[in-house]
Amino acid sequence: MLPAYLLFVCLTLSTTLLDGRLPAGEFTWDFLNALGFCGLAALAYLGWDSESPAKQPALRLHSNLAIVAAVITGAHVIGFLVWDPTVVEYLKPRAPWYMHAGTVGLVCVLILAITSFPTPRKRVYGRFPRFRGWHLGLSIAALGLAVWHVLGAGFYLHAWYHQLLLGLVAIGLPTLAYVRRRVSKPVPSFARITATTHADRQSVVGLVAAIAVAGLYAGLKNV
Repeated sequence: MLPAYLLFVCLTLSTTLLDGRLPAGEFTWDFLNALGFCGLAALAYLGWDSESPAKQPALRLHSNLAIVAAVITGAHVIGFLVWDPTVVEYLKPRAPWYMHAGTVGLVCVLILAITSFPTPRKRVYGRFPRFRGWHLGLSIAALGLAVWHVLGAGFYLHAWYHQLLLGLVAIGLPTLAYVRRRVSKPVPSFARITATTHADRQSVVGLVAAIAVAGLYAGLKNV
């Protein structure tokens, strides 16, 4: 069974194809940007399909997907720096604010991923209520900064309704899920995880499949 995370990947990438596959950049350009969208999709999915309090094996999948989000987002940044070293200009103080938003968002994702495991979590936050508050705050910050980065860059989403649809997928769906959980209403879960080993497999498959979808996306844009 394909990971449910891929549904969010497809929803996110589809917002950039509403006007057709063009304009295209170049395969590597579109592939690396697609990886960025996959990282955004991972954050949105984590916001949608989370439990509070979390229980195994869903907790294992949530932690693993945090790592997937960090790996894919990191690949998006490092890939651009390797492919085009002039991109380092976007990391300097005089870079546009939406680029700084992407950098800070990546830092938030890395913190979330590292502290998603029990030992680092206990060392950094101590008591669970403190972790819960910081985790929620960092998650909101990472998601908001990522959306700001994408919309500010404006490489793929030009029309206001394209931007609105991305906002609905990336922010609207996680917010809806959070509100429903707060009022004790069920949130549809697309993941059927029965064991921690299953969660591990789903995470690996999700990572590989997301990279493959990013490649297919770039190929479609440049065919």
